[in-house]
Amino acid sequence: MLELMLKYNVPGQPTKEQLKEAYEKCYRLYKWYKIRWIDGDKINKKRPFYVDMPIKNLEKYCTDENGTFNNIKEYFAYANEQKKMDSIIYISDTDKVIYLDKNSSKSNSN
Repeated sequence: MLELMLKYNVPGQPTKEQLKEAYEKCYRLYKWYKIRWIDGDKINKKRPFYVDMPIKNLEKYCTDENGTFNNIKEYFAYANEQKKMDSIIYISDTDKVIYLDKNSSKSNSN
């Protein structure tokens, strides 16, 4: 569907300015994580998964201070990964989460 919209230049696509603005927001978030979790003495320390996941996603897309998303596909790829990652990190219904320890198994956790 996206390919068709791009091929026929369907109106309503983000402008270059909007893509730049979205990138700047992404870059600011990357800098926030970088200052708190990557720079200095923290670089070799193990990070919790809920910190490591966003860093990896942001490093993939948003490390250039003067960069921009080149097109809507690149922005969608970033935004979809970010949304998927947020869903993994922020589990809101903990009643559906099954916790297993070394002394239990799936069969006796119900």
